[in-house]
Amino acid sequence: MSYEDIRIAIVGFGGQDVHEPAHVHTINGELFAQMKPSELNKALKELVFEGKKTTNAMEAIRMAAQYPFRPEASKIFLLITEEDKVEKNPQEIRELKKILAEQSITLNVFSSYKEIKKSKVDEIFGIKYNLDIITDKKVPKKHSISGLVKLPKGVYVELSTDTKGSIFSVDLLLEGEHRLLKQVSDVVVEQIESQIGTEKICKCFQGPAGEGITKCKVVPVPYY
Repeated sequence: MSYEDIRIAIVGFGGQDVHEPAHVHTINGELFAQMKPSELNKALKELVFEGKKTTNAMEAIRMAAQYPFRPEASKIFLLITEEDKVEKNPQEIRELKKILAEQSITLNVFSSYKEIKKSKVDEIFGIKYNLDIITDKKVPKKHSISGLVKLPKGVYVELSTDTKGSIFSVDLLLEGEHRLLKQVSDVVVEQIESQIGTEKICKCFQGPAGEGITKCKVVPVPYY
């Protein structure tokens, strides 16, 4: 399936000096830039990482969720951070889960996870929320019963799982592993397709500057 109207936006955080707090990155002066799925690999390769201390991505996620998305758009977040957040603030987590759920945002996380590095399954690039492994090898896709693969602990993993996202190895991303980038593109397309044709509920909210913002979320499919 071909997607010709994919747009990307970037929120930076954890850099040096004024770039440490969550901040907007414009692309040719615009919040959003149009991009094909095949170009996602190139965009990921061009990211610059700075700063020397552990960063907190919670405000960056919150800021990104406030972007003026098209009401009908599927919203996929790619969070890239050096390590997951261990210290939990239950209220903050509940608030972010609500913010992500209100717009049916899917959160994917790139971080350093020993569960991926030291997995008993060779050459895995990531793990999906349902414990399906992400790889380009012909190995069994699910190892949850045998316990070979498990999701790591962490706040970002919790948010990702809650939104039916995936986690990936940030180390392979920094190394420019082209096979990982191909798998990321495939996962993103799969997540977009999961929302195509679904019923959505839209509501109007007041934006940061008092402007009207339309937010839409997928209507859950009932089970009988």
